[in-house]
Amino acid sequence: MTSGRRFKLPMFAWCLLAIAVVPFGWYHLSVQPGAALMRWLFELEPMVVGSDAVPLERPGVSETSGITIEAPGWPDAQLNVYTPDATGSMPVLLWLHGGGFVANSAADVAGFARVVADNGLVVAALDYSLAPGSNYPTPLAQANAALAWLRDNAEQYGGDPSRFFIGGDSAGAQMTSQLAAMHGNEAYAAGFGFEPALPPGVLRGAIMYCGFYDVVTASESGFPALRTFFWAYTGTRNWQAFDRLDELSSVNHVTENFPAAFLAVGDADPFEGQAVQLAQALEQLGVDVTTQLFEDRGLGHEFQFNFELPEAVTTLHNTITFMQEQSR
Repeated sequence: MTSGRRFKLPMFAWCLLAIAVVPFGWYHLSVQPGAALMRWLFELEPMVVGSDAVPLERPGVSETSGITIEAPGWPDAQLNVYTPDATGSMPVLLWLHGGGFVANSAADVAGFARVVADNGLVVAALDYSLAPGSNYPTPLAQANAALAWLRDNAEQYGGDPSRFFIGGDSAGAQMTSQLAAMHGNEAYAAGFGFEPALPPGVLRGAIMYCGFYDVVTASESGFPALRTFFWAYTGTRNWQAFDRLDELSSVNHVTENFPAAFLAVGDADPFEGQAVQLAQALEQLGVDVTTQLFEDRGLGHEFQFNFELPEAVTTLHNTITFMQEQSR
């Protein structure tokens, strides 16, 4: 069994089992049953698991939840902000949760957000609209609007509007990579219909846990239920014919202006090659890249949030160190 989220079966086995029991005809006529099953599977266990080394309860961190984020032309989203009991102006991190674009919420990463905030950052977690109810690029527009709101309101939470980070896990990491790419690539940004929220030099880094960055190679990775996730997100049953498919592959749009990157992935995660591929592309452009890779550990998808694993504790420590260094 691979190490990651603590399911009684590995997450991949659950996904394959769920797909197997969906009536064949129904599954192929509508994305709804597959998406509903994936959502149920994601919600079986807590997303973030604390430990003695990394307790999730942080009395010194306050939470402001349910802040409405208006994205003109798009549905509203909700933002939760975690603020440490500290003085001085702190870096700001916007986190985008994973869940295959169809599941989970900002509340699912609250424990992680508190832990990071307790290390001297203002952390915001976004409740973006889920697929298939909302399709691409709705979550990106909402995330960009959240950055704009944080840019304008960070100071009231002790945040420094000149030092921003964006981060995410799994599907959230994919969205993070696109947001970071559009902030450094005007031609790429022009295709989205909204202006990048942060001015040059403000986005100090992008943190990406177990994401995918190339749709073509990701679809060949063996990751389970990708057909359901992509169908739900693109709104296109034959998602490989989606007319904006190349846009989803952020690796094709990175430039030397991409912010410093932190990439972490498990050695038993089918998306391991995705992190390596993006890291190599960024390094060739001269971008500052930090990778957290492992060998012979059996670390599965989303291992980063199981703090009973020493490798997750190491990844957390290195993530915080990365942000501290890039904030100077």
